[in-house]
Amino acid sequence: MKDKTVYILGAGCSVNYGYPLAKDFLAGLKGYLDTLSQRPNCERLKQCVTNTVNLMEKYRSPTVDRLVLQIVEEIERQRQPLGFIVTKKHNELDGLESRHILEAKVATTALFLEIEAKARRTGLQGYRDFLNIIFEGNRDQNALKLTNICVLSFNYERLFEIAFVDFFRLDANTDCHSETWLNSSLNFLHRQEASVDLNRFCFLKLHGTAGIWAARQHGKSKYGLYANRTAKLLSKIEQKKGLKPFVKN
Repeated sequence: MKDKTVYILGAGCSVNYGYPLAKDFLAGLKGYLDTLSQRPNCERLKQCVTNTVNLMEKYRSPTVDRLVLQIVEEIERQRQPLGFIVTKKHNELDGLESRHILEAKVATTALFLEIEAKARRTGLQGYRDFLNIIFEGNRDQNALKLTNICVLSFNYERLFEIAFVDFFRLDANTDCHSETWLNSSLNFLHRQEASVDLNRFCFLKLHGTAGIWAARQHGKSKYGLYANRTAKLLSKIEQKKGLKPFVKN
């Protein structure tokens, strides 16, 4: 990593495109719930968002990250008096913890994909300008090997990736996360983790991302992409046992 310049993206980079800051996340979820209340055929999603909002208010959690931590801590407190022998109550608590965390991930993913559709229509000029600075206006693939810049992001949304695809004029079906392009340690062609080439540009999302599912199969991590339409999100999760939105795993 010698002589590398690293840019770190936080929530402020996307606030102008409709994404909430941490202090506004609960309000954003409530607003999304109001939107869902006007739509048919999304009862399961509405229930996920409702349950997550209720838990955030109960624990006074400003963000879903904090909520997940508080859920784990609360379930652990309830486990302690039960001892080490696994009982039906242990299994019930494990199931409750998994359900609450999954619902929080689903609510976050659905909210962010909802906002994404509107953000795309703005043209994402701020991100396009940022990419122009990083690659000095060079849209050739070789620019990814020539730059000494890397980007780390704490954001769940996908605006940088969307702007990147547009900047390099990639086909919509291109695996932009592969080592060839974003170099993000994911290979969706083979649905597995990939190595990161430290001698070229890389884009890493430290908290995971909306729009990606993660699962374990035969002892290995498997990854895939969700469709952008949030109406399909829950059905995909429910139809594929073990799949979870890849946010804050």
